[in-house]
Amino acid sequence: MKVSELKRCDCNSLSLAQKIEIKDGGRPMPSVNILEIQPACKSHRPYMRTFDLGWYEKVYWLCACEDEHRLYCFVCLLFGGSDCWSKEGVYHLKQLVSKINKHEKSTKHQHNAISFQLLGTCSI
Repeated sequence: MKVSELKRCDCNSLSLAQKIEIKDGGRPMPSVNILEIQPACKSHRPYMRTFDLGWYEKVYWLCACEDEHRLYCFVCLLFGGSDCWSKEGVYHLKQLVSKINKHEKSTKHQHNAISFQLLGTCSI
């Protein structure tokens, strides 16, 4: 399922079977064209940032929307989370590592990650 479709549906109203189906379908990992050009200034020369597909291997929850060219958190899209990672999307690549680390440390994301891992397992 595409990120744009996940954003349109109210994931809280989805049935357990539908959520399991989305989980089993995997996170959307399209090749997105996110490009930032940093102009030259006195302290540095100009440079360009682009999104590297290798981030998908490093961050298990990272997904992207090919329509908006933004990054999202797959588990927070399913269970609700910070607006930055579940509604608006991240499109600035500057300090992406610190943005990812900050999100991973958030209580809401950690709760969502646990719910995601337990989704579809037998309840006791």
